[in-house]
Amino acid sequence: MQTNRINGEATIDILAGQAPKTMVGLNVGGTPNQKMESAAVAVGFNCLLQPNPQGDAAVRRAIDLLEKQLAEGHMLGEVFTDSHAPIWLRAMASLRLYSLKLRGRGGQFARLEELVCQWFEHHFACLSLGLVPSGPLANQIVLPCPRKSPGLAGNMVRDVFYQLAATGKVQRPVGKNFMDLSKDRQDTAAAPLVKQIVDGGGFGPNLKRGTLPKLCAELVVERFDDGHAASFPNGLPASDEFTATSCWVEYGSGRFSFHSDSSSLFKGEPSPFAGQSGRVTKLSPEA
Repeated sequence: MQTNRINGEATIDILAGQAPKTMVGLNVGGTPNQKMESAAVAVGFNCLLQPNPQGDAAVRRAIDLLEKQLAEGHMLGEVFTDSHAPIWLRAMASLRLYSLKLRGRGGQFARLEELVCQWFEHHFACLSLGLVPSGPLANQIVLPCPRKSPGLAGNMVRDVFYQLAATGKVQRPVGKNFMDLSKDRQDTAAAPLVKQIVDGGGFGPNLKRGTLPKLCAELVVERFDDGHAASFPNGLPASDEFTATSCWVEYGSGRFSFHSDSSSLFKGEPSPFAGQSGRVTKLSPEA
């Protein structure tokens, strides 16, 4: 069974109070999102569902992975990925729910909660840069990223996270089962988890403070009256055909475009903002 599916089923089982049939464990292999959710599963199982001595190692692993992002860049080489946003958010939302239950234990559990809240603070601030405030794509996030889904402006799970975190409500139409927590809907599991967090405990007092994190590459976002453009001008590490290094979106029309010099999937269209000056925000890979 695919690692992401094992992790997804285990996450939903643990949150339902059931022992998973199988778990990946704290192996060192896998992609950044797989490592993060494997650590979250280990925390939930070993610290809460069936407490045992392995809980310390699970918490330490989660802390190490979150501190690594502070040192090397938010989400590492998967920064802002929309195709894998549901996995990242499922992992981090479950870890937030666990940290709320573990907060009274102090020590490394307090450090875990601090880092989880900081991760969401950083994520919320970054997504704010790509928010479309009006028009056909209102309340959606449009940013360049690796592991980009061709033909789509962004990702619905990521959009719903931002909307719930910002307002407490979902601001766009979703399917009737979208907010159901089910192993048949692993890709949308983060949405009901985020709703649980918003309704009880929250993401910490600094969610909307606007603190931007270090990234693995320089990001430049320029906002105009009717749109925004964003780019990784020096590219992204380990870029492939699914990496889009720049984009623009026009609010009034809902038109958007993604571009990459190295991928035929993202050929891009001329920007309607060429020659205009906007409000610029830069995120650096430097500390």
